[in-house]
Amino acid sequence: MACHLKDYLCQSFKNIYGKIALVTGLAGKVALVTGSTSGIGLSIVNHLADLRCNVILNGFGETKHIEDVQTKLKRQNIKVNFFEDDLSTVQGNLTLCDNIYRIYPTGVDILVNNAGNVPYLSDRDRHSSQQLR
Repeated sequence: MACHLKDYLCQSFKNIYGKIALVTGLAGKVALVTGSTSGIGLSIVNHLADLRCNVILNGFGETKHIEDVQTKLKRQNIKVNFFEDDLSTVQGNLTLCDNIYRIYPTGVDILVNNAGNVPYLSDRDRHSSQQLR
């Protein structure tokens, strides 16, 4: 699967994950990668899939793009699930956990917290040091 990062970063990921795979045998492990529908999160998913991990995608994006990602992974005989639960809310976290538990009752082996969550700041308060603390 193609890497979505710069060449040098992609090679670093391959070196790191390759060494981890040799030591731990990640094949068949279940990996949840938050914020995994694009960017670094998607690259991590692709590398974990190369190591034969089953993956759980989480994030937001265009339906067609996410379906294409799932199709590519399934062609590699990777079990893949996608949940669009909003991890910036308590309810979104609870729903994601419930959804995962229904499919993987023994839990997740690997968790990559990649989702970005920044509190909203209005333009007027953008530089307020009080709000940034």
